Amino acid sequence: MKVILTTDGSQAAEQAIRWFSQLPIHGEESYLVLTVVTPPVFGMVPGDIQDELCRLGNEYSENAFHRAATIMKGFGLNATHVQRRGHPADEITQYAKECGADLVVVGAHGASRLSRMLIGSVSESVATHAPCSVLVMRGTDRPKATATQPLRVTIASDGSGNPEEMADQVCDLGLPMNTKISLVSVVEHPPLLDPEVQYDAQLNQAMETSLSMLADRLKSFPSIEKYVLEKEHVGSSIENFLLKDQTDVVIVRDKGRSAISRFLLGSVSRYLMHHARCSVLILRTRHG
Repeated sequence: MKVILTTDGSQAAEQAIRWFSQLPIHGEESYLVLTVVTPPVFGMVPGDIQDELCRLGNEYSENAFHRAATIMKGFGLNATHVQRRGHPADEITQYAKECGADLVVVGAHGASRLSRMLIGSVSESVATHAPCSVLVMRGTDRPKATATQPLRVTIASDGSGNPEEMADQVCDLGLPMNTKISLVSVVEHPPLLDPEVQYDAQLNQAMETSLSMLADRLKSFPSIEKYVLEKEHVGSSIENFLLKDQTDVVIVRDKGRSAISRFLLGSVSRYLMHHARCSVLILRTRHG
């Protein structure tokens, strides 16, 4: 996989790089680290001040990269710097397209409810518009996964799309074989209906069948569990499941191909980006 790590020198970005560096999925020892310098608005300030602002911007960008490289070196990974100039979200998205990236890694904020809701406009824009998969990292100081502490991954599925294609994309991530995988689908239960009454038995069965097909394609992983839930709110139900399951990364799939469908990022994906305490991987088939 061709992976782009991004940093703006913030604590959230460096935490994301530290968290990513600990993930036991590294098929490569060297990764691109992208920084973006936002140029001053020419004509608004004198030329000498513009030059100084440009110099400071470049200096800050270099320092941000070196701090990221130092973090990665501590985990045996090398970093190559790529610097762009312009609006951060636009430049990250454009570079991902130009270099044929398979995955872009961006940082979110911390673990509190307020900071989770304030994910950041750059991260959300990249997650929405990038032509490839995007991993929104919300890291902790979790130690590197081992045989006694496997990675915990939840795949949230709405039952649509091709289970085989999604399974192939998950396998391409290079997850270790001891990863614990939970497959979860939520059937939306009408709020006025008695919670004890099943809303749609046929839909529940369809969800169960879809998860079984997905599990069969992922059978190389020895630990897979399936859950079909019937709750009033899909997003909050998955959020609660992730917390109970102690999930490290939740995977959701964006099926949209057009610019419009990418703009209208699924409501569940967006909800999880803002509310989940774990990292969120938006799985997307790369396109131009």
